[in-house]
Amino acid sequence: MDDDVVTDVDDMSAEEMAEAMKEQPVPKKKRGRPKKETEPTPVAEEQDEENQMLGMIKSRLDLPSEEEREKLKQQFGELTVIPLVSDSPKIRAVIVRPLNRSEWRAAETSALKTAESNPNVNAEELFRDKVVEMAIVWPSNVSRLQFDKERAGFVPSIHAVVSSLSWFFDPAALLNMTFSL
Repeated sequence: MDDDVVTDVDDMSAEEMAEAMKEQPVPKKKRGRPKKETEPTPVAEEQDEENQMLGMIKSRLDLPSEEEREKLKQQFGELTVIPLVSDSPKIRAVIVRPLNRSEWRAAETSALKTAESNPNVNAEELFRDKVVEMAIVWPSNVSRLQFDKERAGFVPSIHAVVSSLSWFFDPAALLNMTFSL
């Protein structure tokens, strides 16, 4: 018989019994179905990486104070932060809002009128510039004149985000979101 196995508890003192119980933990009863040991899926790992990257970007963003952001939310409603890629320790960002139908039309009309009177102006490019200029709420001093100093994809990228926020969807994507009753 094994010396470690206790056969007669009547001969043990309370201290010896407590010591023996410490050495041999009592297994807990499992209720319900046994849990399956699962390995992280590639999708879960990708989401974890995205969350880590997003956390890192958020910690480096150069944004207005919480008080200023609240004022902007009260003034404009829904806001979206667009980080601009940067090698510096602080990441520049712009805060944009969606445009309503009348604002969208005003930008379109203004661009078309300007292009009609000046054949050197590209109406589509001017329209994108106007939409982006109207949509950027922070920093508040951004104007179309500064867009030329930005990287080439600045206006088209922000325009794409603002278009989506303003409910302009790719028709194929929109069809995928619809359903029959």
